[in-house]
Amino acid sequence: MNLAILGNRSTLVDAILAEAAARGLRANCVANIPVADDFDCVVFDLPSIDEAVLLDDDDEFSVIVDRIHEDMMRFLTEIRNASIVLARRGGGKIFVLTQEDSASYYLTLPQSPIASRARIAAAKSLAKEVFRMGVEINVLDIQSFVEQASESAWIGARDDLKAYALRFHPVTATAVACAVITFCEMDCRCFAGLVIPMGVGFPEGNL
Repeated sequence: MNLAILGNRSTLVDAILAEAAARGLRANCVANIPVADDFDCVVFDLPSIDEAVLLDDDDEFSVIVDRIHEDMMRFLTEIRNASIVLARRGGGKIFVLTQEDSASYYLTLPQSPIASRARIAAAKSLAKEVFRMGVEINVLDIQSFVEQASESAWIGARDDLKAYALRFHPVTATAVACAVITFCEMDCRCFAGLVIPMGVGFPEGNL
C-alpha cells in the first residue's frame, strides 16, 4: 500500500508516517494530489482552521466566513482529484479525518466543527457516487487526543471530562495513528460512506 497524507506536518501526521514506516508501508505527506507520487490510499488530515481563534480575531464576520469557505473549497477540490485518480487506477481508499468536538466544552482545543461537519457531508455524498468505480470513502471522526492540549489543561478539566465520558482517558496520537493505518490496510470492501467514531467513552455516534 502506498499512502498519501494530504495536510501539513503535525503531531498526528508524524505519528501516522511513523506507524506506516514501522509496518513497511510507503507514506508521504503532500500539499495536494498533483504533487503526490503513485498511491492507492489517501488520508485527509484534520481541518487546519481553528474557528475559536477566528472568532476572537478583529476581522469582520464576512472575512471569517470567506476563510472557512476557502478551506472547504480546497478540500472539495482535493477529494475530487483523489477520487478521479484512484478511479482511473482501478480503485482505492480515501479516509477523511475530522475532529469530534465534545471535549471542547470542557477545555480549549483547536476545533473546527463547521469544517468537520461540512467534510462529513461532502464525503458521504461523494462516497455514493464513486463506490461503483472502486473508490471507498469513509470518515474517521477522531476524539481529542493527549497531544492536543497541555498536561495542565487536561488535569484542570479532569472532573468535567469524567462526567462527560465516565472515566474519560484521552488516547495518544500514536494510538490514533495505529488505528488509521489499520483501516488503510484493510483489504475488503465491507464499508463505504460511513462516519466511524474513534475514541473512548462516548464519542459522537457511539455508545
